[in-house]
Amino acid sequence: MTDLIQIPHGRVFTAADLEGMPDDGNRYEIIDGALIVLQPDLLVATREALAGRKMVGLPVLAIEVLSPSTRLIDLNLKKAALAEAGVVHYWVIDPERPSLTAWRLAQGEFTEVGSATGAQVFTVTDPFPVHVSPAALLH
Repeated sequence: MTDLIQIPHGRVFTAADLEGMPDDGNRYEIIDGALIVLQPDLLVATREALAGRKMVGLPVLAIEVLSPSTRLIDLNLKKAALAEAGVVHYWVIDPERPSLTAWRLAQGEFTEVGSATGAQVFTVTDPFPVHVSPAALLH
């Protein structure tokens, strides 16, 4: 028998709704009150932002790996929601190209701070030093 999910009618999803989602192998996330069945592929947070399995503060960095089914959500809806939430660093890895692009939040908007394609070396120092080629990430 499957657990029934109570979908809120006439209101946005909340953190309490998210906690009530079944452990069905999907990854659920709420963006602007909408339930999305995909959270960032990788979040980097300080110890202070974590409370057990929950994040109570903002991540330092959110990283998405694009797929054909999530490309538009990751590059538009999620990017805008992360900017509005105040997440300072957002990186996107595109395995089809392969490429890696990094943005940093400045005055409420993401500004591109680095990118690399194929065997080019992606180098940033903020939020921490990273030197990697996108092609190497796919091996």
